[in-house]
Amino acid sequence: MPPAADERTWNEVREILDAEIAALPERYRLPLVLCYLQDATHDEAARQIGCPVGVLRGRLDRGRERLRRRLARYGLPLAAPILVVGVPSPVPAALAARTVLVAMTRAETAPSALVAFGRLALRWRAVSVAPVVALVAFAIGAAIQPNDAPPASAPLPHAPGAVTAAPEPAVDALGDPLPPGAIARLGSARFHHGDNVQRVIVGADGKLVASEAWGYKMWAADTGKAVPLWGGLKKRVLEGDWVVLVPAGEGLAAVVQEQTGTRLVDPTTGARLRTLPPIKPFPLTPGIAPNGKTLVAVHQVRAPGDNRSTLRVWDAGTEQWTDLDRAPGNPHQNAFYFSADSKTLAYHMLDGAVDVWDLSAGKCVLRLPATRPQALEPVALSADGGLLARHAAAKLQVWNVKTGKELPAMADPPELFGYGELAFSPDSKVLVGTKDQFTIRLWDVVAGKKLRDISSHSSMLRSVVLSSDGKRLYAADGNGVCVWDPATGKPLDDTGGHRYTIAAAAWSPDGKQLVSGGGYTDNIARVWDPNTGRKMSELVGHKSGVESVAYSPDGAVLATGSQDGTARLWDPTTGKELHSFAARDGMVYALAFTPDGRFLVTGGRKALHVWDVAERKEARSLPTTGLLVTQITFLRGNRSVLVLDNKSGARLIDFATGREDVQPMAGAEGRAAIPVWSGNGHLANVDMDGTTHVIDASTGREILAFSGPARDPDQPHYRGIMGLTVAPDGRTVALAHRRSVVRAHEIATAVDRLGEVRVYEVASGTERLRFAGHVDDVMGVRFSPDGTRLCSFAADRSLLIWDVTGARLAPAPAPSGADAAWADLMSADAGKGFAAIRSLVADPPTALLLVSAGVKPAPAADPKVVAELIAKLGSDGFAEREGASKELAALAPTAIKQLRDAAGKSDSPEVRKRLTELVLGASGPKLSGDRLRAARAVEILERIGTSEAQKVLAGLAAGAPGAMLTEDAVAALARVKRKK
Repeated sequence: MPPAADERTWNEVREILDAEIAALPERYRLPLVLCYLQDATHDEAARQIGCPVGVLRGRLDRGRERLRRRLARYGLPLAAPILVVGVPSPVPAALAARTVLVAMTRAETAPSALVAFGRLALRWRAVSVAPVVALVAFAIGAAIQPNDAPPASAPLPHAPGAVTAAPEPAVDALGDPLPPGAIARLGSARFHHGDNVQRVIVGADGKLVASEAWGYKMWAADTGKAVPLWGGLKKRVLEGDWVVLVPAGEGLAAVVQEQTGTRLVDPTTGARLRTLPPIKPFPLTPGIAPNGKTLVAVHQVRAPGDNRSTLRVWDAGTEQWTDLDRAPGNPHQNAFYFSADSKTLAYHMLDGAVDVWDLSAGKCVLRLPATRPQALEPVALSADGGLLARHAAAKLQVWNVKTGKELPAMADPPELFGYGELAFSPDSKVLVGTKDQFTIRLWDVVAGKKLRDISSHSSMLRSVVLSSDGKRLYAADGNGVCVWDPATGKPLDDTGGHRYTIAAAAWSPDGKQLVSGGGYTDNIARVWDPNTGRKMSELVGHKSGVESVAYSPDGAVLATGSQDGTARLWDPTTGKELHSFAARDGMVYALAFTPDGRFLVTGGRKALHVWDVAERKEARSLPTTGLLVTQITFLRGNRSVLVLDNKSGARLIDFATGREDVQPMAGAEGRAAIPVWSGNGHLANVDMDGTTHVIDASTGREILAFSGPARDPDQPHYRGIMGLTVAPDGRTVALAHRRSVVRAHEIATAVDRLGEVRVYEVASGTERLRFAGHVDDVMGVRFSPDGTRLCSFAADRSLLIWDVTGARLAPAPAPSGADAAWADLMSADAGKGFAAIRSLVADPPTALLLVSAGVKPAPAADPKVVAELIAKLGSDGFAEREGASKELAALAPTAIKQLRDAAGKSDSPEVRKRLTELVLGASGPKLSGDRLRAARAVEILERIGTSEAQKVLAGLAAGAPGAMLTEDAVAALARVKRKK
């Protein structure tokens, strides 16, 4: 194996190549794979693709050029030294070296990156491969052809000390790659599709498992590791062709139905495996036998006065159709079931009738009558073709195919009629099905009785299937695939993480731990090391999902609230349960410690319950008027509690008296509330047009508004934002976004996007960072106590820890120099401004020099001048009042305290209104120009944090009292000193 440093280099380039080759259109990618990887001649490749040789050569040329241009963006002047495809065998180093060196010897000037990989390959004995993915070295002609693109301009000089290299790729505890910007993944998203899985497909060799929703995803059957999928299977229609995934041969194959024919293709590369005849009408899913050579379909003739149907079998050996039945019933959604040897076929019809055919003899050996129109009964044929099972008329029936006799009905049949699927074990002794959407049931076929029940994780069971050896049971369960040992009922896909949507997460006060809870069936909270992703302990005791979690202010106690109606206290170090509180007031969806840690407050349906942590008893309760409480937050001053519920929205309650103080969301009619997690008390809601408003709950004042995805008018309560949190320093706001799935033409297409986390800068109101990595909806976000990390948790059962300092991201377009960076600090684009911040933080001497010279302490306005102007606000003359307001607006940023004091003392409603507007305008979070640059300069000084930076901060903190710059500097200086 290569040294560690070489391995890192190889992995970095490999990730780029994987993404760029996969992004090529199929008409370009497939010729490259066939000719440069599988060593096919042009004639062979053209024949497999189904195009003339001249067309193939043109696609090769254009594909090479596209790939060369895409790789040039990364500074790789070669087409590709490696390619990732589905070949499950190692590639000798000699081949890798030979193919690279051939290109090098043909090139007049070999690119340095190619030379490096040639030398690297010579040192390797073999290239390591994953079970399904191999790294294959090859050279594409574009790497050695003249480059007709215009020469690249010389790189712009960076600000001194700026980071110019992307960090090396990282992996999680299971070895799966982390998305850009992530520090760690807690748990795993293996076997998670991200949409409602309707069916599970398992290859005969047991190596691959696929899940079908709006598109397909594929997994390594033993580990759940995602397997790269041919692009055509990510959606159901490919350029007008209908695409389905089926078991065929030893593994899986994709069936592509076209108007002129049908082809069987490799599900990882899209390479043609076999050509099959067209199916009429189009599209109609055919049955593909396990041998991959037999096709069964119902052909229909649609002509005036002629609606004949024929059940037909096509054999690849003879390339002939054989008619089985000239008047079959309409096919069921799952119409065709084959025996393992492909000799027996069960044809399931829409009215519930089933015909079993001996394909070698061409005769029907068993016929079950119809049950009812539009029947949904599941059917199964045993692997040896000897038994047929059907759930109909509230009975689970089994027939002997050879004798036609019905066996005694199975005891304890499924309770939910027409739901799920049935499957036989390979030896035909066990039948598996779904009792209901919550439970898998196994029956002993010989004894006719139930063997065991297995509870699902998501309670949304759709289909079940057994591996060919009968040792693994796969089920479509909610948005993913679950795996069990059918002999014991124990899960085989447990990675140690959550088994259901994660509902809550909280950082420990020191930021060294993070606790999470999953809803519904996941009754175990978990404590993690957020830096490594290692699970530290499990909190076992709840009987149902854990919906709320919190650390005490000193971190000594951890609290969890559950759907079982209890709140429990734990030792966060050992995971030992300390006590359980039961208010008998419904599920506990919200809890919070008082700021002094003496009490734990939990929410119920009728009241807030206050528990004495030391005495282990309820101290008192505060009645509530809404429904089930979903959020509890103590605000500044600790006198008020912000409460959200499912009826009244948000309100403030006086913690001492229980009196409701204020409706902070008043005037928010027509807006959908967003759950907010913040230690300093914020609320958020979203308009129908997608505009999101962030509000200070203490004052009801809006601190930020920005545009987001518009809400569906047909679903006004459906929102694209699932949660929001404000950073401890108040500079940024992070939002949890739903995963976007765009569906068109019913189930024709599915364009997926990862669940996102977006970070907005308060000062500019624009997006600073965006993180994507969850394969399902992001349910919430939490900043770490020091604000340098962000935790997101999702419906894909995993948590991701993001570095919000930007150190884990590829470098942003860097300013051309320190002066350019200083100018960019005034940009209204938060992304551009953040690049300037990162650039200057990396060069402290220059940054300190620029800030010291360019940002001065806020000067105090002349109190006498301000007082005179305030007095004019009460003038009888409108023009004089307007003139005084304009003059005060110019002085307001340096006279905020005087204006605020005057507003509190004035008896005139108009004067109070004008002064309040002036204060809000001067202290409002959205800044521009020099004020925006000054705010970002304070952030730079805080990030640098040296004694020299603290001196500059201290100077700014001595500015005019109440001025925004002064207050920002005071707060930043205090945070720096706390870190020290």
